[in-house]
Amino acid sequence: MRKIALLTALLLACSCGPAVRLAPLGPSDAPDLADQCLSVFPGGMWYAVHGIEATLPIENKSAIIGVTVGDRDTRRFRCAGTSVEGVVLFDIIYTPDKIQVLRALPPLDDPAFLEGLARDVRFLFFPPQGELIGAGEKPGEGWACRWRKADRSITEVVLVPQGGWIVRLYDKAGKEVRLARAFSPIKGGFTKEVDLTVRGVVDYSLRLRLLESGSADLSEDAFTP
Repeated sequence: MRKIALLTALLLACSCGPAVRLAPLGPSDAPDLADQCLSVFPGGMWYAVHGIEATLPIENKSAIIGVTVGDRDTRRFRCAGTSVEGVVLFDIIYTPDKIQVLRALPPLDDPAFLEGLARDVRFLFFPPQGELIGAGEKPGEGWACRWRKADRSITEVVLVPQGGWIVRLYDKAGKEVRLARAFSPIKGGFTKEVDLTVRGVVDYSLRLRLLESGSADLSEDAFTP
């Protein structure tokens, strides 16, 4: 009975999360690889300006300029988007578990859109949270690390041998719900171009082209309306 219970537990554990296993590393090597995986995200206080092209399910495409300032330690950020004509479409301040909307023009004032925007920024520019549950080689892709949160979602970061990275988010059922790819060299936690695909109630994709980035001397003014 104990063997059956153990086998059942192992099968349940294998049924959730990424299907492909990582070739394990030694205990002393895993932390070093984890640090390398985390290096794909900007450190300290930073800012970035991107040209963003969004593709929606109805095949419509739109282009905006996105400006984001963030603080890795506090996980706070401010994110604004303008049209190519210079009209501010949205401007939000995010602190953990709270979104303050400074400006949002319809239909971008939908709370679901703003929550999704905050999730995209956290996914692309902030290190995964939770417990490191794996670090090793992922066949056919590169060196990879996985973190699991209390809600059983898993974030996987893959270091692509030719430069760049892949980041995936799996929900608690093991379904891939977010995928980001960047195949240019990493510099200061940024790459020249990132493709993001989001799967959910409404699927969409974003292409971000880096226009400018650097460290930022942020004050409270950056997070004050």
